[in-house]
Order: sequence, then structure tokens, then C-alpha cells
Amino acid sequence: MNEVVMSFPVYILSKLQGCSMRPLAPEALGGAHALWQRDVRLLPAFEPCRNEVYEGYATSGGPGCGAVFICDGVGSSLDAAHALHAAGELPVWTSVLAVSQQSGRGQMRRQWVSPAGNIYAALRFPAASNYPDSLSSLVAGYVFARAFEMCGIDVRMKWPNDLLLDDCKMAGILLEDRNGALLVGIGINVAHFPRADCLREGAAVPACGLAARGFDFAPFELWRQLVDRAFFCYRNEVLRFSEDGLISRLEAYLAWVGRVVMIHGSDLGSCPGRLMGLSHDGALRVLLSGREQVLHSCSLSPIS
Repeated sequence: MNEVVMSFPVYILSKLQGCSMRPLAPEALGGAHALWQRDVRLLPAFEPCRNEVYEGYATSGGPGCGAVFICDGVGSSLDAAHALHAAGELPVWTSVLAVSQQSGRGQMRRQWVSPAGNIYAALRFPAASNYPDSLSSLVAGYVFARAFEMCGIDVRMKWPNDLLLDDCKMAGILLEDRNGALLVGIGINVAHFPRADCLREGAAVPACGLAARGFDFAPFELWRQLVDRAFFCYRNEVLRFSEDGLISRLEAYLAWVGRVVMIHGSDLGSCPGRLMGLSHDGALRVLLSGREQVLHSCSLSPIS
């Protein structure tokens, strides 16, 4: 296990203006889950802190790029991140990490069960610069796929917003753009993952968790490594790609390119097609009945 060197501010929130949550103190954090007990040993000393926006405990330094706000019992990490942004406390690459969520949300506003032991995070992501806004979700998926790769976990992106480990969903990504802040919500199955009977029948791939696959990470430990490496990848790869180069790089991490997949929820209904890659705006290129078509909305599952 690689230990994280703490060189950034960390906050544990007991109260946040405009966002209900359970009060959380450093000494209580380790009681949330056995994996969080490991994380507590990595965290430096905390001092009580209070300003007009939040109360809690903090390490040295004020909020800034790379800071992490830890909370518990919040509606969702995205809700807490939006509240911090509205108060001017969420610079780019700053994140919220929830120990658990009461009303986590995924695509199509689906309810998301969120027990302690997994990662439920929201990160303020840079606004699109050298690529169209429509690529933001895929770019976010790419930098986290690369970050996982740097951690020794080989994942692929399931268009448009999931991360797969051996064709099983290990993480989901949801972007929300509100009041000038682009937030990446990401849930990662570390200790837990949904049973097959909890998934959408016929339209979802199986789920998996990192611990069950033999990867030994605690939530905060893994989250800090992922953010550090996603930032490195964004700065040193994404910002240096041409538009064509970026599309090519995204396709290299896209699951099932060249394979026949089942397409659900498009205007075509449910039908098989061969996944060819991405259009320049991030839509899917698929081969249907010998003719290439571009799909902007659908769900995919592999055909064995």
C-alpha cells in the first residue's frame, strides 16, 4: 500500500450552510467503516475551524486547489459541493468526499444506495478549454480511467459515464453544471457493490467492487491518489491534445470498440450494432445494417 503524503488542506465538516448532514468529528470518522479506520491513521492532526459557511475541523492552510472536504450523512456529495461553490469555497480541483449519502443520485436522477466504505465524491472540474463542452463527461471519464491505470487498475469507459473493470461497472460519473461550476460526481465501488437483482434488467452490466477483486485501498487513500493523478493527466495530456488527438485518445479507453453491442434506449429501439468509436462531439459511431450512424443518447451492453 502506498501511503499518501498530506500536503494539502483537509476539512472534516460538522455543519455546512444550506446543506443538511450528520455532524462529524475526527475521532468519529474511523467508526464509519473498517476501511475508514485505515484512512484516519493517514490523516494529520486537526484543529477546530469555523467561518460563515461551515464548521468543523481542518488541517493547516485555507481552501484551495486539491483541498478535500469530508462529510457524512449528506444528501449527496454534489449537494455539498454546490453549497460550497455558492459560498465561494470550492476552487477548481477541490472536492467533497462523503462517507455516506442519504439521497445519492445517478443518471436519470436514479436513487443511489450509498453505504460507508465506498467513494462518493464531487470534484470541481475545469471548464472545457481545448475541446467542446459536449466532451466534458468523456474527458472526466478519461482522466479518471488514466488515474486508475496509474494505481494499477486497468479500467475502460462505458459510454457515456461509467468505468468498467473486466466488463463490470466499478464506478459511475455524473456531471452537473450549475451557476458557473462544472462538478464531476463520481461513485466508486470500493467495499460494496450492488447485487444483480438491484440493477436495471436487460440494460445494465454487472457491478463489481475493488475489494472483491483483490485491490487493497481505503476510500480517502484512493481518492487522493486518483485526484492527484487525474490532475496530472489533465494538465500533461488533455491540455496538450489537438481535437483529433483527444478523440483518438478517448477512443483508446472506450469499452467494446469494434465489438457488437446491444443498443438500448435510442430512437432505433433495442438492436445490435458494432461500436466504431466517437464523433467529434462525443456521440457514438455505430455500424447498423452496414451503415454507420451517430447516436447521441442510448445505453450499451455487450453481446457475449
